[in-house]
Amino acid sequence: ARRSVAICRNLQRAAPLPRRAVRRILASDIDGTLTGCPVAAARFVDWHAQRDDGLLFAVATGRSVSQARRVLADWALPRPDLFITSVGSEIWRWGAGDRLHPCTDYAALLDADWDRDAVQAVLQARTPVWQAGYEQRRWKLSLLGTAAQAAGIERELARAGLAARVIASHGEFIDVLPQAAGKAAALRFEATRRGLDLRHCIAAGDSGNDADMLAASGASILPSNAYAELAHLRGRGIYQSRYHHAAGVIDGLAQLGLARQAQHA
Repeated sequence: ARRSVAICRNLQRAAPLPRRAVRRILASDIDGTLTGCPVAAARFVDWHAQRDDGLLFAVATGRSVSQARRVLADWALPRPDLFITSVGSEIWRWGAGDRLHPCTDYAALLDADWDRDAVQAVLQARTPVWQAGYEQRRWKLSLLGTAAQAAGIERELARAGLAARVIASHGEFIDVLPQAAGKAAALRFEATRRGLDLRHCIAAGDSGNDADMLAASGASILPSNAYAELAHLRGRGIYQSRYHHAAGVIDGLAQLGLARQAQHA
């Protein structure tokens, strides 16, 4: 009952908008990064309520925007200022009427070199196991499979002369995107739009579809539950927290002077 009340209260709030000029952007994955521990998630809600006015909070998720909103509500997590969804192939911003609107400029950028039908035909020839229908997007085709299968798909698309990115994550998901897409690309696009660059961005994530964003951002945080597929990033100036899930994110923010030092969670 308490959780249901918290979700309803969160839905009643006006969409948070930056109160002053944005100086930094925190872009965090959702699943396994902000979710996974109810106590840590509640602490993240407290941090969000007290965060610096100049810090824009974005989620950068593999999920579609509708599914991202559902998971955030289920966990009573704060509504972001910005949604980067579908593995960085869509950007959504709040607009009039407290509604989310897709960024048409980013969409046009991805459309420039993306032949979805041709890419889908190559994938279909492999008799794929598709992810759920709601995860198939205009700029994302999603399958189930291993990293080795993802590498095979990448080779086949290259032989067909099709520009695309193939991203393996969580040991079971494969996402095929336009070459210009990805979480790092979407974050760079948004930062540039606000007069910033990736040096002003903080990324937090735990799986392979976070890798480009973690590697490119000015500061990055790995919670201790991060997947082994991100092992190649360790020791590259990326902060590896000893805490799980959202507690690890708060710990990383504390190292940057943006939160109180994390306690065990």
